[in-house]
Amino acid sequence: IARRQRQMCIRDSYKIESKWLLKVQEIVDMIVDNGMYAILNIYEGDEDEDNCTVDKMEENNQKLKTIWTQIADMYKSYDEKLLLACCHEPKVSTQDEMAVLASYEQTFVDAVRATGERNAKRVLVVPGPMTDIQTTDMLMNLPTDEIKDRLMVEVQFFSPYSFCAMTQDEDDAKVSYFWGSVRKDVPAEVKDRNASDVVDAEGVNTLFLKMKKKYANQGIPVVLRKYGAYYRREETVGAEYYALHKASVGEWLYKTTQLAKTNGMILFMWEAGTLVSRENGAVTGL
Repeated sequence: IARRQRQMCIRDSYKIESKWLLKVQEIVDMIVDNGMYAILNIYEGDEDEDNCTVDKMEENNQKLKTIWTQIADMYKSYDEKLLLACCHEPKVSTQDEMAVLASYEQTFVDAVRATGERNAKRVLVVPGPMTDIQTTDMLMNLPTDEIKDRLMVEVQFFSPYSFCAMTQDEDDAKVSYFWGSVRKDVPAEVKDRNASDVVDAEGVNTLFLKMKKKYANQGIPVVLRKYGAYYRREETVGAEYYALHKASVGEWLYKTTQLAKTNGMILFMWEAGTLVSRENGAVTGL
């Protein structure tokens, strides 16, 4: 929600402009005043999340401490409907990079807790490396928190990417239109448009089970912060195959949602206007 935080900071001091802080607070208030929960994060992009390196670690930790102290101090009287999340999608794929990310997340936890009041026990969310399930399972180290049972892990899921979110063919991959049980009904002439990895519900469950065993079963909730699969245009898929494509998307959404819940995840679909009407809230895509 604080996606443009980096653009609103005064360089070197990392002081966030009060006008921006108040605008974000206005949105948070709309959410919690309507009985919903808000997860507030910062989006540092290539300034922090692409720089999980030893040479940037000291500078970025100071920046995160300063930024999160300001944010946390502003919200320390808010109740449990507000959760704070360290960052967005940290670009981490090695143990060395994970060690740097762990230092960032520890700085976040310590800075928030130090502001006191309700922040002393607020639920804090830490994203896994790449927010990728497989990478998180292999590399993730949770920060230390003096408060028991107040940390959550955050991942997202768009697998297979060629089916869920890829928008155009690339040199090394094609957009996939079909997934799950529908694959067996796809004619030979469009077989190369089948998903090539995580091709069915069994593959999804294998990944989700990793988060259940490592975290949910240990009392550490897992937030599936973004997931989704989307229809391609009929003229792109071909009229004769469009029903199969739509059935594939529907099956992916149903099975992924079902399995996320079965494996103890707290889930949020990434809905960009293709499945739910922005005019009346009606489900239009299934």
